[in-house]
Amino acid sequence: MRALGKSFDRLRELNRGRIDVYDHITADNLRPLVQAGRLILQRDPFSILYLGMNLEHPIMGRPEVREAIARSVRRSALSEAILLEGSRPAFQFTPPALGVHSDAAPRYDRSPTAAAELLEEAGYEGEPLRFYYPMATTRSWLPRPEAVYASLARDLTDVGLVIEPRPVRWDDGYIEEMLADDERALHLMGRNGGFRSPHSFFGPLFGQNGLGMPNREFNYDSEEVWELMAQARGEQDDEARAELYRELAVVLAEDLPAVPLAYPISGLALGRRVSDYPMSPVLNEQFARHRARRRTLNLEPAESQVRSRRRNTDHFPRITQTTSKGSTVNQSAATPEASGPENRYDVILIGAGIMSTTLGSLLSELEPHWSIGLFEKLEGAARSPRTRGTTPSTGHAALCELNYTPQGKDGSVSTAKAKGINEQFHVSRQLWSHWVQNGTLEDPAPSSTLCRTSASSGATRTRSTSRSDTRR
Repeated sequence: MRALGKSFDRLRELNRGRIDVYDHITADNLRPLVQAGRLILQRDPFSILYLGMNLEHPIMGRPEVREAIARSVRRSALSEAILLEGSRPAFQFTPPALGVHSDAAPRYDRSPTAAAELLEEAGYEGEPLRFYYPMATTRSWLPRPEAVYASLARDLTDVGLVIEPRPVRWDDGYIEEMLADDERALHLMGRNGGFRSPHSFFGPLFGQNGLGMPNREFNYDSEEVWELMAQARGEQDDEARAELYRELAVVLAEDLPAVPLAYPISGLALGRRVSDYPMSPVLNEQFARHRARRRTLNLEPAESQVRSRRRNTDHFPRITQTTSKGSTVNQSAATPEASGPENRYDVILIGAGIMSTTLGSLLSELEPHWSIGLFEKLEGAARSPRTRGTTPSTGHAALCELNYTPQGKDGSVSTAKAKGINEQFHVSRQLWSHWVQNGTLEDPAPSSTLCRTSASSGATRTRSTSRSDTRR
């Protein structure tokens, strides 16, 4: 069993044959898994993702504020854009498969206007609300926590709430740190059912602790809820027990100690050696029951394959490998040290121009342990051909590119695309300036005139810009 916190790392290791099963696949990795022909298995939805609230917080203790939050959330955006296909919006705390949803429970559909009115009624005056969410983790009920938080924060601020983010790495004790903060207002959490009973959700979330006190997660103190829960657990008749749980769902929807968001679907992808896997919606998956294919595949290339690969890379004379410190080392692409399986790259960039070098530098900062290969056919970096009188920098700034300013049938010329690309170029300049300041880049030599000539339909347009023009 190997713990890989990032979904990209799990995808990479599965494709390399170093793991047999990749659990908790995410929507952004679904396409490369399908393209690679991986067998993908999805569990039945048996988990709940919710937005928890601390009822002892002076703002969150107001029912109008909690209802405003419930009415501000776009549940469909989470289910359709962030979670796996098949995930559904949630308005109650038990999965539909348990059959205890109540039609009498209040349902809080999104209504920004109603949410703003409720906040005004509650006397909310823009006090910051501390919002905890986990980082660097993937759970069955929360595959992409940062993306979920971003979506919720956008919804909440749209109706006038002021959010104070508190990201905590899951492995650094997210739950413990969140519970220890008495000033917290909101937190992102979820739960997977441990057995097929509504109590698997209601009990751990809203029941009493061992000392008969409310759950510290919500500080929700309700004798009515605890009494209904105790009656349901002791009821022998199935329908009578289900009706008690429906009454419990109504009380929770009225009190709103938390906002149910979605019933996420979790899934896994199988490697080449695995033909079947014992899936379980309650995660009771016995690894000894998985079936491997009789014919195992050697995923490491044979020596003949290595030699063939070396011959195929002869037209790449140099490899530049970015290290974790941002420095570079050059190796010959035809040597075993550069092409053998022991030196596979996490990322390969083709062409040592400004786009590849900027992306490679960003990746080396974000993922310093990755091995990055940069291939360039010419004798060095930034050696773009100038046989047609071109200067690449003007193209990236969209200053003299005819294809960025198409001419309409009426003779008008649209500059919208050129303006957009030029704005993006200035954002890139800010990044490069930051790298100059921290020493990643040397201070560039002053440039004089940038010129590009383009020809179309026999007409030639030439534009020259100085460095000061580019700044403007």
